[in-house]
Amino acid sequence: MIGDIEQGDLVKFKRVLNRFGYITHLQLNSPGGNLYEAISIGREIRRNKIATIVSSKSECLSACPYIFIGGLFRTIEAGGKIGMHMATLSQSETFRQKVLDILLDESVDLQVRLSILVSIFEQIGAQSLMDQVIYLLDMGVSPKLLDYVTGTPNFKIYYFNEAELRITNVIN
Repeated sequence: MIGDIEQGDLVKFKRVLNRFGYITHLQLNSPGGNLYEAISIGREIRRNKIATIVSSKSECLSACPYIFIGGLFRTIEAGGKIGMHMATLSQSETFRQKVLDILLDESVDLQVRLSILVSIFEQIGAQSLMDQVIYLLDMGVSPKLLDYVTGTPNFKIYYFNEAELRITNVIN
């Protein structure tokens, strides 16, 4: 799998599986993309008992590690890189429009609008983090993995070293 992870990629991946039947491993090289699509693909990889690999000179970044973590066996070749950042909805047009609608609704007091937005951010952030933790636990990976990235904004990447990947059971 090469390139951005986008809505609809799970359907494409299932088509590939149906076309070729059983596959043993999947090589990844991606800058990331849609977190929930990556988690869905990772679950499909696990259901199909496929191994995942990040080859030398390849990168698996942002949401891509969630696909990698779905692998029954997970390998990073020398020179391959895994990196993540805190999950974000800042690129979601639906989310951005919802925030804009609340901000521009002058029929509601500004302080109330601010409270509504803070509540929405808290709820979405907590739900996203919980979804990630449940997925990691389901895949046998320590949620401690998220300790490394929760302070890394979405425009930066935290690159894991081998010890961190072993301690959290990302590579097995």
